Amino acid sequence: MSRRLASLLALALPMVGLAGLWASTDYWHRKGTDWLVPVEGYDPRDLLRGHYVEFRYAWPGAEAVNAWETGSTAEGPAPAGYPFGGCIDGEAPEIDRVVRLGSEAERAACPQVLAPDPATLNGYPDLPRNGRLYIPQTAGARLEAQLRNPDLQGMMRVRLRTDGTVTPLELTFGPRSTETGMGADAGDR
Repeated sequence: MSRRLASLLALALPMVGLAGLWASTDYWHRKGTDWLVPVEGYDPRDLLRGHYVEFRYAWPGAEAVNAWETGSTAEGPAPAGYPFGGCIDGEAPEIDRVVRLGSEAERAACPQVLAPDPATLNGYPDLPRNGRLYIPQTAGARLEAQLRNPDLQGMMRVRLRTDGTVTPLELTFGPRSTETGMGADAGDR
């Protein structure tokens, strides 16, 4: 093998590896089901953090974990939070409710598993509660106006991968309804 060919291969091999890594990551990211999740407590473009919208997911039917209380069952104390994650009921993209999973067997039987987030502030595995989405600077003013409107409900389009990981994709808005558990007063932030 000539020295020139060896040099070209040495330069091309890392590029081929990076291209393969990018392709597999892109493929993995595109797999999954898209859902619309109501969001609350959004912070339009916190200037200290760049061009991001920070928000809290308001999973329908899923209660927030109380760090000071643990549940109890006939078998004894039950762990707080969502240690096995949640199961999404509904037809994509509409979520009817998220049901707490109580065992690995329930998790295996659920067609749309929402994986627990182990890194919560209260120390219990919980559903993903906080999110962050990059927005372009040109969309900032429009999003700020929509976020301030108490008649609109922010909805995050997320992709739920087969491993239960949630990826936020897009912030959209629709009319606020009382069905989501958020009345018109929830828009005052």
